Amino acid sequence: MRDRTMAPALPGLWPGAGGAARDQRRPGAASMFGLLAELGPLLLNENSLSTPDFKRTGVPTLFSNPHAWTRLGSVVMFDWPPPVGFSYCADPSGAGTSCGDWDDERMAAVQYAALKGWFDLFPERRSKPLFLTGESYAGIYVPKLAQQILDHRDPDVYPQLRGFAVGDGCLGTESGICGGDKPWWNLLFLYGHGQISTLLWESILRECGEQHLKFGTGESPAGCSAALARVGGEAGGYFAYGLYDDCIYQEGLRRSRRRLGVRSDGSVGGLAARLGLGAKEVGGALNDYACGGGDAQSVWTNQSSVRAALHVPLNSFFFNGDNGAGMVYRSTEPNLMPFYRRVAKESELRVLIYN
Repeated sequence: MRDRTMAPALPGLWPGAGGAARDQRRPGAASMFGLLAELGPLLLNENSLSTPDFKRTGVPTLFSNPHAWTRLGSVVMFDWPPPVGFSYCADPSGAGTSCGDWDDERMAAVQYAALKGWFDLFPERRSKPLFLTGESYAGIYVPKLAQQILDHRDPDVYPQLRGFAVGDGCLGTESGICGGDKPWWNLLFLYGHGQISTLLWESILRECGEQHLKFGTGESPAGCSAALARVGGEAGGYFAYGLYDDCIYQEGLRRSRRRLGVRSDGSVGGLAARLGLGAKEVGGALNDYACGGGDAQSVWTNQSSVRAALHVPLNSFFFNGDNGAGMVYRSTEPNLMPFYRRVAKESELRVLIYN
């Protein structure tokens, strides 16, 4: 935590995952990934598992992040719904179903209660502006939390809210983005980025029809399923949050820098050495940063010394149910567009939606 002029609260940074033919984002991934692999003051990556300190202690090494959001203000990360991450209801060792079934309405009520409880514990924070941010399924969490704050108008929470931001966000079940299995938007994205051919795109439109692809109206037309089944083969594997990024969570794809011979310590060998190139000459591109935050985080969170330092029970089950695996969560919010219109017309909140 650092005191600045802003105090952003991040109720759910969900990194998410996508399939080859369709991006179906669901709740369940821990915000700790965002904290330790994306925006926090200290980061983990593949180099965390090769330092002398790691070899001596078994604890992955944390590296300072010069681009941390904490350079702008205080950051609060929530892992929810419980038991995501180290959060829990009654039993810290409980599995993903230990807090019962979830839906968007229960989640909205619980996250508001959690935020209000946090302000009760730290009343000095009420003097700071509050910005809510998140990505993927937090496209539901964040606006629903803002909606709760606006509706309750609690004097201990409401005055602080200045705005919210949503990245790569879900919108509701009617849109087919995160809330359903309508393939239209993902197909449009893949075709627009040259990942499937014009021949396949035209075949899908001809066999399925735009209305069926957008809204799933009626039975699937004859030939539609076969046309859609060809998408995965043409598009291949990709990272749904960064099409041109060759870093994925568990590093199934390795970096072209490494294939060129750039080692984790910055030295060069292989093709780079034969071409007389240094690390800087083959760096500076789109993917010029270390991979592997997810692997290192898994090792880090399982260390007893880390758990003791974080003040969590040593027998805690660190639950990370990416795409909703291991938990029961029903998407029940149909469409958040009316709320966005309400915010635009009736409030002075600052809102950022980005992809």
